[in-house]
Amino acid sequence: MVDGKRRKNIILICAAVVVLVLGTVGTWFFFGHTNTTPLPRQLIAQANFPLYYPSALPAGYALKANSASGDNDIVFYTLTDSTGKNDITITMQAALATFDASKEIGSSPIPTTITPAGTLYNLSSGGSSSYMLVTGKTLLYLRSPVTIEGKIMTTITNSLTQIKSE
Repeated sequence: MVDGKRRKNIILICAAVVVLVLGTVGTWFFFGHTNTTPLPRQLIAQANFPLYYPSALPAGYALKANSASGDNDIVFYTLTDSTGKNDITITMQAALATFDASKEIGSSPIPTTITPAGTLYNLSSGGSSSYMLVTGKTLLYLRSPVTIEGKIMTTITNSLTQIKSE
């Protein structure tokens, strides 16, 4: 009887260990592979270049519902403020190895800022906001039909984080 009881305890302990291991692996797999960006997984998977999304958005800003779209060559999404009047559309595409920003901008003096993600060119004029960010492998355009405060653009561009690598 003692041997049967001992055998039963060993089986129960082994079963508990198996359940614990499967639960841990399942939890890691489910939560460890979740999407950490609000961009759709399918959109991220099909892009053939590094993608970026701000890790911190300016106060009152969020990803505009159903604005993320694209294919393997171009991805875009829109950030909107709580009023819905200050949309910023971010468009991304692969930067060709031969890309030369000076050819894109010409010879006019353009305000330039170095951000953690790359070089930011302020192309804004006439009451609208337009910026070009060159990261090395990705070319980003941040555009708005209205003038966006510099501190808002700085918050976005300084927090752009690579969410997909090649």
